[in-house]
Parts: sequence; structure tokens; C-alpha cells
Amino acid sequence: MKRILGQNLMITIISKTLSFVAAFLIIKILSKDDYAMYNRLLILLTFLPYFEIAITRGFFIEYPKLLHSGKKVEAHQLFLNYSIFIAVTYLILGSFIFINNIPQSLSFCAIVFGQFLFSKFIEVANTYYNSHLKMQQMLNIKYVTDIVTPIFTIALIFFLQKAWSVFAAQTAVYGGVIIFLFVKNKIRFSSLHFDHKTMVRNIHFLFTAGLLIHITGWLDIALLNSDKIFMTTIIKDTETTANYCFAWNIANFIFIIGASIVGPYSQYLFKEIAIKNYREVKNIIRKLNQQLLLLMSVCLLAALVCFPILISFKSYEKYNSTYLIFVFLLLGNASFAFMGIYKYYINAMKLNSWLLVLEVILIVIATIIFLFLYSKDFPVYFFAIGYLSIQVVFLAALFIKANHHLNSKLLVRNTS
Repeated sequence: MKRILGQNLMITIISKTLSFVAAFLIIKILSKDDYAMYNRLLILLTFLPYFEIAITRGFFIEYPKLLHSGKKVEAHQLFLNYSIFIAVTYLILGSFIFINNIPQSLSFCAIVFGQFLFSKFIEVANTYYNSHLKMQQMLNIKYVTDIVTPIFTIALIFFLQKAWSVFAAQTAVYGGVIIFLFVKNKIRFSSLHFDHKTMVRNIHFLFTAGLLIHITGWLDIALLNSDKIFMTTIIKDTETTANYCFAWNIANFIFIIGASIVGPYSQYLFKEIAIKNYREVKNIIRKLNQQLLLLMSVCLLAALVCFPILISFKSYEKYNSTYLIFVFLLLGNASFAFMGIYKYYINAMKLNSWLLVLEVILIVIATIIFLFLYSKDFPVYFFAIGYLSIQVVFLAALFIKANHHLNSKLLVRNTS
């Protein structure tokens, strides 16, 4: 496990360092109007996957449980049915990229569509390897997708000086990985056989299992992006939108780094929950939090030191008023990173109804806060303070609920 976590952290650090460089090049070549449009496109790509009606959420939880319970044949059929369904679904969802009035060419939309579709295939492959606890195979994919992609992106941006280079690089690299996986595993479409009734039954099963998880996932991503959504939809001043999105996109890297640590732990958490080994579940959560605390502390210190240096360069002087916004957003994203393992626990223990109520309350509160700040014309950094406050309350609620539930499970097992 230490070797896997070490490799995963190394990949993340290299990948995010390269992604920093790519992001800064994009900021450098884009005007504030184009950068605001670019962020609106990113918001679209963030929310499109959530229209896959809960199937992925159910698959992520139920597929590993079938494997670990020894039902290999049922698990294989579930994986096949899910893969077919999700491919068709993403072809339909991807059409919104062409009809969403993106002010770019048809070829630009086609490149974005390719990135959107191929990224889902990569996600399915990673879920497969994670579920089988084949962590090294999963990491081999990440070496390419997370390191080669930003290198290719930087090269294209440098030579072509176009923002669509980001999507073109991802489309090309992801497509190459998918072709390699098909050839390596000797997958032939002609060899894929499935029963229509079994597929309908499996998709219904995944939908039922994942519905509440999916709804809370929608609300989850809405809470993570609540301030950014407000900035890109309600705020019409492109100067304000660009400034806020610049600080938000840089601060979000700390959440991504934290999530890279949480991910490998999730499958081990599901395995221990499946066999009701709650003592080990508590141990997994404790170890993860210790590692996250150390990692987040180092990242926070480095970011707070390096960000003023970044905006002192001539190319980024147009964003030199964003430091205070960045500080609050950085702390808010760090808080969100700590929530990951508690959400996995709550989903696995089917406590989604409680999570749903909590997220609805927080979204209503966030909306009230942002509308109040907007109506009273508060400085933009107050939106970042509001965002941080929501994330801290969210983390505290998850921590208390998960620990109380886990301790009650341990108490029952100790007295039985």
C-alpha cells in the first residue's frame, strides 16, 4: 500500500506541477473575455456527466462488492452491461457540446466532445482495476494520462498559442490509451454478448443502488463549485469573473492533490465494510487523515508563498488583486479534500438520506449568502469567505456523523 500511495502521490505532484504550467500558459494567451468563456465551458463539462442518471454511482459501489463477495460471473455481466449503457449515454450527452452555443468552430466542439467521451472510458478502466485491487495497472494508466497529457498540452499551447490545445491534447492521449487497452486485452466487439433482460435488470439495479448517491453527488459538486457557478452565471462583469476564476482554478489544485490520496484508500474501505471489519475501517480513516494533514499543510504553505511570486510576473499582473481571494479559496478547497473518505463511508453505509438533507440545507444557505453579498455590492473576496465557511461547516458535519455511526458499529460488534 505504501508503494502504491507513493507512486500515486508522485504522479499527482508531477502532473499538477505540469498542469500549473499549462494553466498559466492558458491564462497568459487568453484575454479576460476568452478566459471567462473558457471557464463557462469547463462548468458545462463538469455538470454534463451528472446527467447519466445515477448509474455510475451505483456501479462504483456495487461492482467491488460483487467481486469481493465471490460473485465473479455476475460482476463480469454487470461490468459489460454498464460499459455498453454508459457509452451510449455519453454519446447522447456529448451532443450538448455542439448545441450549447459555444462561440467556437465545429472542429473545436468536436475536439471537446472527444475529450468528454474518452475521459469516461479512462474512468471506467480505472474503476475496473481499482475494484480488482490491481493498483499498479491503474497507476500505469495514470502515468500516461496524468503526466504525458500536460506535457503534450504545454507543447501544443507553446507552438499553437490556442486554448483548444488543452482539449486536443487530452483527446489524443486518452484516445491512444483506449486503443492500447483494447489491443492489450484483445477486446473485440464481436465477442461481446449480452442478454437484453439481464442488461435491463442490471441497469435498474445500478440505478436503484446509485440514485441517492447520485443526487448527493450532484449537490456535492454544486457545493464545491457553488461560488464559481455564481460567478460564471449571475455575475456579468467579465473582469470580476476572470479574477475570481483565476484564483479558484489555482486554489482547486490543492483539492485535486488531496483527492489523489483519498482515491486508493476507497477500495480498501469498501472491502473492509463488505466484511464488516469496522475496526480496520476506523484505522484506514485515521491513517488517511494523518497523511492528508501532513500533505495539506505542506501544500498550503507552499501555495501561500508561491502565489504572490506568480502574480508579480508581468504576464499575470492583471490578476495581482486576487491574493486575498486565493487564500480563502485555498483553505476552502483543503477542507473539501478532507471530506472524501467520510463521503465514501456514508455512501457505503447507505446514509445518503442524511447527506441529502445536509447538502440541500448548505446549498440554500450558500445561495442566500451569495445573493446577499451580491445585492449589497460586497468586495469579491467576501464570496470566498462565504465559500470557506460553507466548506468548514460541511466537513464538521461529515466528521461528526461518520465517527458517531462508526463508533456505534464498533460498540455493537464488541458487545455481541
